Amino acid sequence: MKTTGKKAADKRLTSQFADRARSRGLQAAWELFIPHLQPLITNLVTEAIPRADAQSAAAAVAIGNDRAVAIVEELRRIDTPTLIIAGDDTRHPTHLARSLADVRPMEFLARATMSDLLVNADDMAHAFASEIEEFLATTSDPETQPHQTQRRSNLK
Repeated sequence: MKTTGKKAADKRLTSQFADRARSRGLQAAWELFIPHLQPLITNLVTEAIPRADAQSAAAAVAIGNDRAVAIVEELRRIDTPTLIIAGDDTRHPTHLARSLADVRPMEFLARATMSDLLVNADDMAHAFASEIEEFLATTSDPETQPHQTQRRSNLK
C-alpha cells in the first residue's frame, strides 16, 4: 500500500481523465475506464454522464490525486468505523480490502463483494442492504461497539 509504480500510473491515468474531461467532455474521459469496469459501475457511470459537469469531475480528480492515501500509517490514523466492500476487479481487488482490514482497528469487512453479477443499482441494494444495516446498527449503538470493532469477513 506504499506509493508504487502502479500508484504513479494511476495518477497519470486520472490526470489524463481530467484533461480529457476538460477538453473533450466526460464521455471521452470515461472511455479510458469503461472497458475495464464491472457492469454495475459501467451502467451507473453511463447513466450519470449526462447529468455531470466535466469541469467538476476534473476538479474532483485533482482533489483525489492530491488527497490520495499513500501509506498504511495514514490509514491507521482513521478512527471512524468504516464498512469496507471489496471489489473483484483489478482496480479494487479483494486482497486489497483484506489488507486494509488488517491495518484498520475500527472497520467491518463486508461479506458481500462487488462482482460482475451486479448490473444495476437494484442489484447493488439487494447485495449490500443487510451489510449496511448491520454496520449502522452496530456502530451507532455504544453498547455493541467495543474499543476495537470485531472484524467479520467471509472473503476467501
